[in-house]
Amino acid sequence: MIASAIELAVVFDMDGVLVDTSSSYDRAVVLTVERYLRHVLGAASELATPAAVRALRQAGGFNNDWDLSYALLVCAVERPALGLAEFHAICEAVRGAGGGIDAVAEVLGRSEIASRRFRGVEYDGDVESGNRVKRLFQQIYLGGSLFRALYRSKPESWSEAGLIDDETPMLDRGVLALLASQARLAIATGRPRAEAQHAIERFGWSGVFDPIVTLDDCPPGRRKPNPYPLQQAFDGIDARAARGANVRIYVGDLPDDLRAARAAASAYREPLLFFNVGQLDGADARLQSPNELPDELRRRGWLPADE
Repeated sequence: MIASAIELAVVFDMDGVLVDTSSSYDRAVVLTVERYLRHVLGAASELATPAAVRALRQAGGFNNDWDLSYALLVCAVERPALGLAEFHAICEAVRGAGGGIDAVAEVLGRSEIASRRFRGVEYDGDVESGNRVKRLFQQIYLGGSLFRALYRSKPESWSEAGLIDDETPMLDRGVLALLASQARLAIATGRPRAEAQHAIERFGWSGVFDPIVTLDDCPPGRRKPNPYPLQQAFDGIDARAARGANVRIYVGDLPDDLRAARAAASAYREPLLFFNVGQLDGADARLQSPNELPDELRRRGWLPADE
């Protein structure tokens, strides 16, 4: 297939692909776990570390960092002497059990976890209706001004700047301009819309990605690894173009992204490939950086060699 015959659609995950969140979301999880343990439960744990965050996220089922924070807290409360070496073994067991909160419950042998309230870890409701874990996380991540603007509520646990402003773009401007000139681009992210839009505007990406499918667009039970957000993104691309795509690529970084891509592929006659920013087994291509995407497309004949 020559490049001129290609109608290429590329959908990006946001966190860890378009946006470096190691100093924002990852750190917000650590601080949420650390502060909740100390100030609410009067405890401490070795699991309030970036290494523990990465290990549990890679187990799958934690595309949402609120769930990830809660699961780490539950592990810390249930196993207060748990060290990182043993925790890695637990993460492997969680992966084998399918990932997510229910898998943590199964591995720890505590069905109470599924109710999302366990030994004082308050995870019922939402930011304004009793979910203290999520409320603390959002204050740390957004900062006082943005938290107040989005929730019309005064932050009581965090007075510093939000970690959201520590995020940096992972895709070079020149690479993004090249891709936008040769393919139709969209986003399928687990971020709430307001947080996705904040990054889009801050990095000057307005008008580049269409559609942008966020957490707010997904009905209950249909966020990644469910294929729904990816299908919404690819179908949205097709609806906005004279001709439908004949090559579809989803670029993500986590096991949930791979699972969502494989599940979404059955909805299309044309190929839907998963390109991983990382080293996941089973990906159609593995990239050290999203900036390597044009080279991978050229190798496949899907981008002109002189572009």
